[in-house]
Amino acid sequence: MASVWTGVITFGLVSIPVKLYVAARPETVSFNQLHSVCHSRLKQKLSCPTCERDVERTEIVRGYKLNGYVVMDDADFEAVEREASRALEVLEFVDHASVDPVYLEKSYYLAPQEASERAYHVLLEALRETGRAAVVRFVMGARQYHALLRPGDGKLVLHTLYYGDEVRELEAKWRAVEPSPDEVTLGTTLIDALAREFDPAKYADEHRTKLLELIRAKGEGRQVVVPQERPETAKVVDLMEALRQSIAEVRKPLAKAEPASRPAVGAGSARGKKAAAAVQPARKAARK
Repeated sequence: MASVWTGVITFGLVSIPVKLYVAARPETVSFNQLHSVCHSRLKQKLSCPTCERDVERTEIVRGYKLNGYVVMDDADFEAVEREASRALEVLEFVDHASVDPVYLEKSYYLAPQEASERAYHVLLEALRETGRAAVVRFVMGARQYHALLRPGDGKLVLHTLYYGDEVRELEAKWRAVEPSPDEVTLGTTLIDALAREFDPAKYADEHRTKLLELIRAKGEGRQVVVPQERPETAKVVDLMEALRQSIAEVRKPLAKAEPASRPAVGAGSARGKKAAAAVQPARKAARK
């Protein structure tokens, strides 16, 4: 994996030469546009309305509209990047938990350059022990970024940030409802019953897998089996009963898989006792 940016983390009198690597990218099924008559791949041509001819990609330049167009070339962008000295400048340190994930844009890994490993790991462990992350500023390509630098599993992770005016307010409105203590208690019991250690390897893009299977079957001339539509989810009429039934359904496979090794989720704990106490009056209320 090639690095996408090389620079230096700077804070105080400390400088740590680093390289930036892409941490994640979406995997999608891409399609080409074909002519429906002969299935040939279509070509998109760029044309100039003034010269009235097709334009080669080597003739394309970038321009910014300002009383006409100001044409920019690679040297212009490099000059701005040189001015920023390729520094990943630490502006401040913040509590990692205080940053709303809605502001996180793209994820990158930071690796130390040769001979900067010690300083890199000092910063990594210091961030981990304090529970803080660094807000940094740097220039990559033709754009300035602000980013969150946080400790990961044995490495520094950098997330570019959306700016405040890029994150939109939610315009939807609804009627505020105050849930009852019994409903919240059953809700927390259900959450506890479904709680697991986070393991991203367990999750897969099932839609992409099924789509590729369908494409292969169609390409090999095999019959395509169309799956049945999922039945619509029934509308919840009695929320308390729905929560109780959900807890019971979750606990069934747990009871079969771990009959002797482990008590039922929440049993013996303060929250479990609270939930059990709450279920009894809730049941009585549901019967009335």
